[in-house]
Amino acid sequence: MKNVIDQSALVDGERKLSYWGEEEVKFLFEGFEGDSARESSFALVVFGGAVTNRKRRGGKGPFFAGVRVSEELGMPLVSVSDPSLELSDTIGLAWYVGNQKIRRLPEFIAETLDAISKVSGKKLILAGGSGGGFACLLISSLMEHEANVVVWNPQTSIPEYVPGVVKNYLETAFPSSREKISKEWRYKKKRKQIVFDVLRDEDVSHSIKIESLNSKKVIYFQNLSDWHVEKHCGKLMSEVKMKRGGKERLIADGVSLYLGDWGNGHAPIPRELLKGVIRKIVRHDGDVGFNLRHKNLISSQVPLFALDEVSGDVSVSCSGGTIISFLSLSHPKLSTFPGVKYAFYFILNGKLLEKRWYSNNSKASFDIKGRSGSVRIVGFAKDCFGKKLRFSNEFSI
Repeated sequence: MKNVIDQSALVDGERKLSYWGEEEVKFLFEGFEGDSARESSFALVVFGGAVTNRKRRGGKGPFFAGVRVSEELGMPLVSVSDPSLELSDTIGLAWYVGNQKIRRLPEFIAETLDAISKVSGKKLILAGGSGGGFACLLISSLMEHEANVVVWNPQTSIPEYVPGVVKNYLETAFPSSREKISKEWRYKKKRKQIVFDVLRDEDVSHSIKIESLNSKKVIYFQNLSDWHVEKHCGKLMSEVKMKRGGKERLIADGVSLYLGDWGNGHAPIPRELLKGVIRKIVRHDGDVGFNLRHKNLISSQVPLFALDEVSGDVSVSCSGGTIISFLSLSHPKLSTFPGVKYAFYFILNGKLLEKRWYSNNSKASFDIKGRSGSVRIVGFAKDCFGKKLRFSNEFSI
């Protein structure tokens, strides 16, 4: 591989950089030159997430993110448009992992960013959410130069994402996979394995391994009500032992994780929080050993069963032929348990008769009219990362 950029390429505006051949990847540079140069020892590198309302945003692209926030921060900007999004206006997410014509795209972007850092003399902060967060984590792990990373609600495994969205990407980016995908896609239980097989066969980097980030400076924000908590954040963090590193910070193999509550579901990080953490990184010259405080950060309020001493008890009461069971948790410092979900089994005479699947409700009712014998109520508590605790109560009716 060779250095793909030099000082002459750092000209503000859209640039098409040759991808080791005929194909091109589009970059946007702002604040690097002339009267518009932004005085900062850092440059912000932004990767976009899913593109919605494509017609309103210009049809087939390119799609650049981060322009406004970089202006507000007074930092030079490097924004990368995912070339796979220009293959069809029917896809909105491609994770910057390439396509049939542009393979090894993450390696190309990583080498380009290394060259930009070397030529400009600026340190880089990679930032992105959702699919753009996946790109930040993957590409930073491939870079030779040290870089800071700020992600929010990122995917960490493409096979764990919404099957229909992944299928659309694969069939567009790798047309030769269509037959393989369509043959068994009707079997829902096989879909994840189909996706995994196609990604493997096409040699696409599809999952983040936390050990690849242990020498990086990663700040990871995760909204607690987002379904990504267990499927993406939790699975990534389960690979190592976490510890608490201050009031709101969790540390996992060098990654600083902050759990928050800033909206419903897959909501983007509040703008002032994003700008605040980037400014703090710049002030600390890239060091991320600091602790953040913000009204939307609630890591200290979230119980994690792998870290915290949480005990529990299943209590029952009978009323009018109905058993009401309640699973109560206790912790020396917590009175509420955000992020925890509960499930129950009703077992009569050794036979499982009813289940209540995981929900936010710590109570469950079971009808016992006309029933008699030995009863066992089993209650399960599951923290936001999917780790479970089990408690039970046995009695006779």
